[in-house]
Amino acid sequence: MKHEVIDNFLEPREFNALRDSILDIAFPWFAYTGVTEAKFGKDGRLSQALAEEHHWAFFHLFYQNYQPNSNHFNSLASLIEKLEIQALLRIKANLYPRTTEVVEHDFHYDFAEPHKSALFSLNTNNGFTILGNGKKIKSIENRILLFDASELHKSTTCSDKNFRANIVINWK
Repeated sequence: MKHEVIDNFLEPREFNALRDSILDIAFPWFAYTGVTEAKFGKDGRLSQALAEEHHWAFFHLFYQNYQPNSNHFNSLASLIEKLEIQALLRIKANLYPRTTEVVEHDFHYDFAEPHKSALFSLNTNNGFTILGNGKKIKSIENRILLFDASELHKSTTCSDKNFRANIVINWK
């Protein structure tokens, strides 16, 4: 599957409602460690300080194991309908706190078997996603990246906003 980038994916009203519900102060985020296994500085060397400082993020799991996992699942209706998804695998939101410089995480894949994926940006910042072929996709609000997340890709933090937030949808 070749990747595709679509700007202004949702109508402004739909996007604003979705973004505002997820970035609301009452929305439940959960911290996790292990974004990737190793951290490298700009010089390409493994950095224990970077690993300790940037080896975590926040997430919210909307859907997994073929069932909703969140009271906020219905807030994704417009996004799911527009993607014409048949069999969901997982939906989660990620929130990477700002770092002093953009930190690239390690390459990974979401699931081993080929599947469709969407990475939907909730805010514009200087973070990005890097595909296995080296292509960088900037984090721009209401932009969606469609690709096969069984292929290697990696995330980054941002350094110009308080956080980088996105929704990742995996389906067959």
